Amino acid sequence: MHVYRSHIILVVLAALFVHLPLEAQTIRGDVRDETGEPLELANVVVEGTSLGAATNERGEFAIRDIPHGTHLLAVSMIGYLRWTKEVHVEPGESLYLAIELKSDALEVDEVVVTGSRREQRYSETPVKINVLNDQVFESAQTISLMEGLSFQPGLRVETNCQNCGFTQVRINGLGGAYSQVLINSRPVFGSLNAVYGLEHLPTGMIDRVEIIRGGGSSLYGSNAVGGTINVITQEPTTQQFEFGIQNTLVGGSEPDRAFTLGSSISNQSETAGAYIFGLIREREPYDHDGDGFSELTQLTNRTIGVRGYVNPAERGKLTLDFQTVSEERRGGNNFGRPPHEADIAEQLIHDVYTAGLTYEQFLPGTPHKISAYTSASITRRDSYYGVGMDPNAYGTSENDIYVAGGQYSHVEEDVLSFESITTAGIEYKSDRIEDRIPSYGREIVETNNAVGMYLQQEVKFSPMITATAGLRADKHSLLTDLQLHPRLNLMVRPVTPATIRLTYSTGFRPPAIFDEDLHLATVGGEVQYITVAEDLGPERSASYSAAVDYSFHLGGLRMLATVDGFYTRLTNTFILEDAGEDANGNSILQRRNGDGSSVRGISLELKAVASTWLSIQSGLTVQESEYDAPIEWAEGQFTSEYLRAPSMYGYLTGNITPSEQWMVSVSGVYTGSMQVPHLAGYIDRDVLETTEAFFDMTLRLGYTFGETPSMEAYAGVYNILDSYQSDFDRGINRDAGYIYGPSRPRSLFGGIKVIL
Repeated sequence: MHVYRSHIILVVLAALFVHLPLEAQTIRGDVRDETGEPLELANVVVEGTSLGAATNERGEFAIRDIPHGTHLLAVSMIGYLRWTKEVHVEPGESLYLAIELKSDALEVDEVVVTGSRREQRYSETPVKINVLNDQVFESAQTISLMEGLSFQPGLRVETNCQNCGFTQVRINGLGGAYSQVLINSRPVFGSLNAVYGLEHLPTGMIDRVEIIRGGGSSLYGSNAVGGTINVITQEPTTQQFEFGIQNTLVGGSEPDRAFTLGSSISNQSETAGAYIFGLIREREPYDHDGDGFSELTQLTNRTIGVRGYVNPAERGKLTLDFQTVSEERRGGNNFGRPPHEADIAEQLIHDVYTAGLTYEQFLPGTPHKISAYTSASITRRDSYYGVGMDPNAYGTSENDIYVAGGQYSHVEEDVLSFESITTAGIEYKSDRIEDRIPSYGREIVETNNAVGMYLQQEVKFSPMITATAGLRADKHSLLTDLQLHPRLNLMVRPVTPATIRLTYSTGFRPPAIFDEDLHLATVGGEVQYITVAEDLGPERSASYSAAVDYSFHLGGLRMLATVDGFYTRLTNTFILEDAGEDANGNSILQRRNGDGSSVRGISLELKAVASTWLSIQSGLTVQESEYDAPIEWAEGQFTSEYLRAPSMYGYLTGNITPSEQWMVSVSGVYTGSMQVPHLAGYIDRDVLETTEAFFDMTLRLGYTFGETPSMEAYAGVYNILDSYQSDFDRGINRDAGYIYGPSRPRSLFGGIKVIL
């Protein structure tokens, strides 16, 4: 039923995007690269307004309804340096410009928003930000966000359950609950979504992902302890429709089929448009060791959504986002029978609805900008977590999140001869969660409300030095005291090719319900779940980092090297310790406050580009993660090291384009040795295992027919080296949480992508 409601909503939205104001002043032109080839989908904007356009297949653009006077025109496109020019438009005048963009294959000048809650060029922001774009997603042939996040320094995605496929992303070794996931800068990705939600976000809906490592509570409130991941969805750019079909044979046998679509529509004056996206995915369960129990879940996913905009007033923009996800996943055995007729079954049925509305307005004749927004996420989940054909292991979960806020920003060109940018805002968030499984005596009902106010001042002292200071005050319903969280950033350019960024930031986590609390595991034929200590207090972080970007030439290669040192100190660290069994014999882990812990390390990143035919990007992180005092991970067994936190991990992506038609892509994720708990059941006693290292490499070959319309046919192999866990537990007594390394074995894939 919800799919039909989604279709109706999309039809209504499409009917709204018909806004055609007529004014005389127009800027036209064409955009080309250094060889004279026209550039399609370059973004052309009038700075300080909401006016803009995208170039067509001939590189042409037209911006109408431009107020007469002097304006700054800016042109940007992924892979090219930003172009700007001051232009003067007389009443009734029409200008024509011939524009040439210089190549920026090293991507040093991308537009980012996460560092300061406003659009900025990365070269201008003092905040260290990493960006994932669709080029990386295409090279690695990813379907969901979960598959793409590992291709950034300091990030690692892991699977934590054989039965249900629970995944989480770690930033600098800290678990998933330490990261704040934002959708278009809004905190609507709740605890229930975080359990499986990384697979709910298709990469086809994503324009880019911005990542900040270290505490981010000074701008984004609670949970931004270890870092912030901001998913920016696609906006309409020009009239275009595309669809793709892919089939994967997991382990060479089990099909994983995906159908994707994307459609960009806009009116002639580019004052209204919408981007519509969808995903249909069906995957059969995969049993790696032949024991009849799955290692990879059965999955059915239906996703559809839209991001649209309209310019209702001069220098104003109204943006609407809507997405709905319907997903069913199941792991265990006896898939042809109901869950309660299986020896082990974990089945989750999700319905997720997310919507957001934002209005942005530049005040007439001033550099003042105001915005107001509201967002909501509604999640419903029916679950079964059971063993031994238990007829009573069914449960239900609900998570409703509502966010509303406003923001003001002001750019002042001459404050004591410096350029100054002020950003201030207020945000309210309500988060209600209910989780009930009656047969386990489990009932969680919690509503949290928080109000946050923030102020940030950025000052550009000179072309060489920029500094930012920020402060956020939060009043959280679970905490008595007002939470104050500062941030300081400094950017220095001692020489032209080098940029140094220094950061101090803070974060906090209230004693709320987190993603792992909403997941039940099976161990030794029984269920294991997490409870929370009654005296659990907030956890806090202080993060320090120093990053250096240095660009240079090496023979015919253009290079960008980055060295990033980081240190995060946690106090009142949340730890999980063995708490015995309940009355039914189920295993209990309890979340408590520990003494403290720290994470320290260094990340190295290198990008290399040779003309237009070769690009390589790689990263390596070396770190230590340890508790101040040993924790009891199992009865009578202690460790001071973070579990599931390798001391070394990294990634590699590369594209070779020998001609305009052919592209060869190689990508890989390296995971070093780590300590993983292995609980008794299939084995006789609890053991802390030291795993081997893995290198998960993907090879992709693509050939494109035509230009526009075009069709790309591609094929390849995921995990071509078959670097995969070899010691899974077997049978009904297995420890479902004993899973590590790459998420799938060697798998063949192929498909087509059509652009009209």
